[in-house]
Amino acid sequence: MGRGKTWIAAEKAQIVLEGLRGETSIAELCQPHGFDQSQFYRWREAFLGGGTAALETRRKDPTQANLQRKLSE
Repeated sequence: MGRGKTWIAAEKAQIVLEGLRGETSIAELCQPHGFDQSQFYRWREAFLGGGTAALETRRKDPTQANLQRKLSE
């Protein structure tokens, strides 16, 4: 099964700001976008802690991941 949509930071920030406005419930906000409330709250905490930059997707460097795996063997 796939992981679903990959959200860019600007999209996440827009959704978080919409949730912070309080015009709809978080459940009602998340449902049409296809993710659950816990994802919203993770994004909200990241956004409040560091703004849009904190919402950037961070992927591990494959070279670093390979090195860590080899060191643990």
